[in-house]
Amino acid sequence: MEKCKVRGRRREENKKRTEAEGDLPVGVTRFPTSTSSSSSASALVEKEHQEVAKHVASLLNLPMSEELCAVVQEFLPISTLSVTGEAIEARAWIMNTRRNSKQQQMTPAFFRRWLRRAQQSTHSLVPSSPATSKSGSEAGQETAAEQDQYAAYVYKLMEHYSGPEALQRVV
Repeated sequence: MEKCKVRGRRREENKKRTEAEGDLPVGVTRFPTSTSSSSSASALVEKEHQEVAKHVASLLNLPMSEELCAVVQEFLPISTLSVTGEAIEARAWIMNTRRNSKQQQMTPAFFRRWLRRAQQSTHSLVPSSPATSKSGSEAGQETAAEQDQYAAYVYKLMEHYSGPEALQRVV
């Protein structure tokens, strides 16, 4: 009995679809003209941003606010940045009294500055594009320049993760 109902519904849907498509050739389907799909997609993105903002607020021990939502919305599309990962790191920095000697409080403004610095550091740490192959003395000069870039990269990493006092012990 149910199979008959399902078949009947399918026939009705096919009939409606055929009437709606009218004079279209076989195999061609008319796309809906309403913007309901784009508005629903933007609603999904907005909902995702809200969920991430709630998660970040809980990680930072901050109340949900428009300012925090704006910060999350600003930095969430950046693929080289993990907003939740940076929230964990920022909270750990704030809680560490040795590193946070000024006893700064966690605020949306502090988190925005934290994310901006993280974004700038990822831009400076991204290696440049590989050079085209060269011959002779140019190749020797290029490897020396690459070594200098590598040393600068390692130095920045050490400074970022270990602090400036670690550099003084190494040098």
